[in-house]
Amino acid sequence: MDFRTELKVTKSEVDINHQSRILMIGSCFSDNIGAQLQAAGLNVQVNPFGTVFNSHSINVQISTLLKRQMFSNILLGRNSAEDYAFHFDAHSTFNHSQEEMVMKQLEEVISHFRADPKPLTHCFVSLGTSWVYEHVATNNIVANCHKMPQQLFTKKLLSVEENKKCMKETVDQLTLIYPDIKIIFTVSPVRHIKDGIIENARSKAILIESIHQLTQPNVFYFPAYELMMDDLRDYRFYANDLLHPSSFAINYIWEKFTTVYFTKKTLEIAKKYENLVQMKNHRMMGSDPIKNQKHQQNIEKLELEIEALRKIKSN
Repeated sequence: MDFRTELKVTKSEVDINHQSRILMIGSCFSDNIGAQLQAAGLNVQVNPFGTVFNSHSINVQISTLLKRQMFSNILLGRNSAEDYAFHFDAHSTFNHSQEEMVMKQLEEVISHFRADPKPLTHCFVSLGTSWVYEHVATNNIVANCHKMPQQLFTKKLLSVEENKKCMKETVDQLTLIYPDIKIIFTVSPVRHIKDGIIENARSKAILIESIHQLTQPNVFYFPAYELMMDDLRDYRFYANDLLHPSSFAINYIWEKFTTVYFTKKTLEIAKKYENLVQMKNHRMMGSDPIKNQKHQQNIEKLELEIEALRKIKSN
């Protein structure tokens, strides 16, 4: 007798290995899986401008990264109560007492992204919601309201066509610069209850349909939403807020992710890299020079093994 409906995933034609250069952008899924990829030793950049949830703002951020064009000064804002500036297209971690310094922080992100000479091979886009907030004064959709007064914004629901247009522009921009890139969309399983339960369900449905209407050959779908909502499907697998996946659920989705995208060689290197990080973080007790030397030798040996594996073509 079965007590759950397991979503069985299969190996994708999209391979990820330690020669890949990956961009993760979007909702908390990008943060969680991006952190796992980093821990496995892969070359990945995660949400350069901070967590972002809607397709329009993701498209703006991708355009900013690729074209080296700067965010518009018109969307700089200021919290008068605490006297700091921010940008409506970026996360609140980008803030400063002076507006020009906020722009400089954002410019540094763009420079860091462009500094890697390797072309992007993969881009994972994690969408959180179809609900967006339009800045009344500028008629621009914002990535972050920065807890500013509600009357400064108009809330609206992007349609399937509007979402699809933003996603297609994102795909086209990436493909123009990186012709061989693989773009994987997913829908975050995090429930946006502040929008309302029914409104959240409608929003997610729009996102899923929008993605599946993209029929370009370099576009793929990873079922993070379905793994959480239909496979795990129990509040045991949620964090205390009952909205975000628990650490168990994140690890479960990560295992499915590696099944879909990792080669055997990638898995082998990832496990060795995780062991290496644990060894480096291990604090030796006592001051026995022989034991300390042996521990350092084991670290160096594992580093050489990883380096040798990296040079072997993935399979």
